[in-house]
Amino acid sequence: MFNEKPVIGTYVDLSITPGFMYRVRHLGSTRYQFCGHAKKLTQVGKGYAKRITFQSDSRRGGSSNDNYFYSDTAEKGFGFTIDCVSLGDCFTVQNSQGRTVATATVTSADNAHTELGSVATEGRVEKKVEVVFKVSLRFSGMTGLLPLYADTHDVPLTGVATVVREARARSAVVERITNVFVPMLGCCALDGATVRLQ
Repeated sequence: MFNEKPVIGTYVDLSITPGFMYRVRHLGSTRYQFCGHAKKLTQVGKGYAKRITFQSDSRRGGSSNDNYFYSDTAEKGFGFTIDCVSLGDCFTVQNSQGRTVATATVTSADNAHTELGSVATEGRVEKKVEVVFKVSLRFSGMTGLLPLYADTHDVPLTGVATVVREARARSAVVERITNVFVPMLGCCALDGATVRLQ
């Protein structure tokens, strides 16, 4: 798939970054690691066959973590797809004047997020990711919209998410989604996911 970043043999694409969520597919097949669930990458090892470790499922802590594999395990390699918007994530919606007009709760998200670019500066990593998702919108009473639109609705949206892992932080967060067209509101931005990334 065009949006996947490769891990083949000893090669690990430089844009694959710990602290970000990824869905991992075996290249040349429809088989996924971790039953197709996105997991937070915690470490890419060094050496010939790099150990690639993801966040443990265990709440007990300790050293038992089965969520890893080696870069040369799959004959054709692996494809990593970044994941940054998921079911239950919540945002505030701001109109083109910067006024908060609604809240948005993600009801579904396309798994094919596309990383558009990545910048690393002094330990801080910022990625731009094209996202496709649906939300339930709850409009604020200040928008002046008809009462029909004061209730919650499922709305398909697209946009560009700014996903940031600050220096020394273990996890990336979605700071903002821009270039979002919301019916009845026009061009908007969604601010600050209040749920996930883990």
